[in-house]
Amino acid sequence: MRDLDIPPVEGYDPEVGLLISVMQDATREWRKEIVGLPKSAITWQETPTGVSIGSLMLHMIEAELWWIGEVIGGIPVSQENVERFRLAEIDQYEDTWPVPLDLDLEGYFALMDGIRDRTLTLLKEAGPSTRLVHRPDKENGYSVRWILSHLAQHESYHGGQAVLLMKRWQRA
Repeated sequence: MRDLDIPPVEGYDPEVGLLISVMQDATREWRKEIVGLPKSAITWQETPTGVSIGSLMLHMIEAELWWIGEVIGGIPVSQENVERFRLAEIDQYEDTWPVPLDLDLEGYFALMDGIRDRTLTLLKEAGPSTRLVHRPDKENGYSVRWILSHLAQHESYHGGQAVLLMKRWQRA
C-alpha cells in the first residue's frame, strides 16, 4: 500500500501551486497510457478532418497558450504559434481537426513540455489565485484558480480522449 498526495508546487501562491500540481498529475496520468505509441497511432484519423491523438495535443497546447499566455499574461497567441500548431484549423465545437504534425510521440511531448515550461514561468507572475482577469472577448472575470482548474479538467478530458483514440487505432 502507498500513500498518495498532490502537494502544492513551491514558489507560487499556495492555491496556484496546488492547482499546478493537479494539472501536472492530470498530464502524467494520460501520458503514461500512451507511452510507446508509434507515429502512425499519433497521426491516425478515422476521417480526413477527424480527431487524432496529435491534434488533441495541439488543442491542449492551444488552451495553455490562450488561457495562460493571453488571458492571464496578456501575451497574445502569436501568428507564428497559430501556424506552427495549426490552431486556425482546430474547431473542436464542429469536430474539425487538422492533419496532425508529422512528429512522433516524443516530439509532441517536447512541444507540450515547452509550452508547460512557459506556463510555469508566467504563473510565477500571475499574482494571487483570486486575481480576476478578463478575456478580450467576454465581460466575465475569471480567477487564476478558475483558469487552472479549467485547464486541469481540459487536460484530463482530452487526455482521456487520446487514450480512447489509441484503443480505436489498435482495433482499426
